[in-house]
Amino acid sequence: KNFGDWIIEYSSLADRRFFRNISTGEIRWDMPAEIRFYIPPKMETQLLQVFDYLQLETLKKYFSTLDVDSSGELSEKELHLLLSSLGAKIEDKKFNKLMKIADIDGNG
Repeated sequence: KNFGDWIIEYSSLADRRFFRNISTGEIRWDMPAEIRFYIPPKMETQLLQVFDYLQLETLKKYFSTLDVDSSGELSEKELHLLLSSLGAKIEDKKFNKLMKIADIDGNG
């Protein structure tokens, strides 16, 4: 899976995933911030219909606070908490639609 210049690979020797930057050749065991905060272009376009760039940067800041395990993923509950902390009051129906947009890999 690609996240900008980063791809996730698997080391059978270490029995774990690692991250490789295809532009620089850098290899990391921990998740780079560029992946943790990566917003695919299509999703960014959709988010910019609702938020401006400054709000997206604030969203990334709150994301890092809520992503306690640095997994690069937020649960539905965590996302709802994030939006509430930003002062967004979203109806359940709209929130569920947002979740469908935001849930790129379909894992909830």
